[in-house]
Amino acid sequence: MSAHSISDIFYILRKDFSVEKRKDLLRLLCGGLHVVPEDKDMILKVLGRDEWRDLEDGLQMQCAKEAGADYVVTQNLKDFQKSEIEAISEEHFCEILKNGVS
Repeated sequence: MSAHSISDIFYILRKDFSVEKRKDLLRLLCGGLHVVPEDKDMILKVLGRDEWRDLEDGLQMQCAKEAGADYVVTQNLKDFQKSEIEAISEEHFCEILKNGVS
């Protein structure tokens, strides 16, 4: 999981969960997932690549690459067509977890 995704999740869940519940969820996620930090070098790598017109998408791909991930899980498959890491939907990822299917 990219480090910036943590703040995104915290923000997105604000309508449905209290601050404490969101903090608890993020503690659980951070305890079970590898969090990839983003630094200046990573940002510059993404900014230097023409295929990444959206910084956030590029950072997601670069974080996945740095972590040695098999997939980028996203709702936005069309923007990851040139990704070095295969982009899959949340549903497909859940099926992989559930059934061990790739």
